[in-house]
Amino acid sequence: KGMVSSALAMRTVYDTIHLTTGFHVPPLYRQMVADGVVRYGKSPAEWKQVWKERALTSPPALMIAHAQVEWWLPEDMVNWDAPDHFDPAHRLLPFASTASGDLWCWFQQGGEESIVLAPHDENGATFFAPDLEAFLLRHMLQAFAEILDDDGMDFTPAQRGEVARANVRTLAPYLNEGWLELLTELCARPLVRDEEWDCLGLLSRDEAITLIQTELDMPTLGETFPHFRLAR
Repeated sequence: KGMVSSALAMRTVYDTIHLTTGFHVPPLYRQMVADGVVRYGKSPAEWKQVWKERALTSPPALMIAHAQVEWWLPEDMVNWDAPDHFDPAHRLLPFASTASGDLWCWFQQGGEESIVLAPHDENGATFFAPDLEAFLLRHMLQAFAEILDDDGMDFTPAQRGEVARANVRTLAPYLNEGWLELLTELCARPLVRDEEWDCLGLLSRDEAITLIQTELDMPTLGETFPHFRLAR
């Protein structure tokens, strides 16, 4: 009975989002919410106790890129009011944010939907991925190319390899076979220090960029558009 009522409540949340914004929240995101992989523990206090073990075994989705992706729950989307300086002509719906407060948004244009990064203090939203599955892949590739070892997490290089593999396991149900195979192969590589960027990596930045461009196959990738209102 409890599961039925919670499913009904969640459906109502997604219905409300559609009614108020016009967006159909993708099934992949709904599944991730239902599976609990966009939450960091039951409470901040609990997370403080278990985060290291979770990082090594069963991290939330994209924990390896946690400074870049802080997931929003459906309730956050319902309660979001676009800032006054955002142009209402651009149809944006945030589903996550960065640690600095920029917004990862679904963006509708001409019947097409994609994912953009909309800064909160700069007038230029950037096309980042064609859909949520590609969003997951791109963040993993970028994170694998820049593993900072001064992040306060106090992991050994071997443990950082474990963290990378654990992150792939979390995303396994949400990625197609080819992309899962790609990430699994990258995880089998040794960590190499990038002296130029002072970080560790399972692949170079150049290799990550090439893979992103090839795998995402998105004509508008990296293009920007103004998402603020024009000054009157």
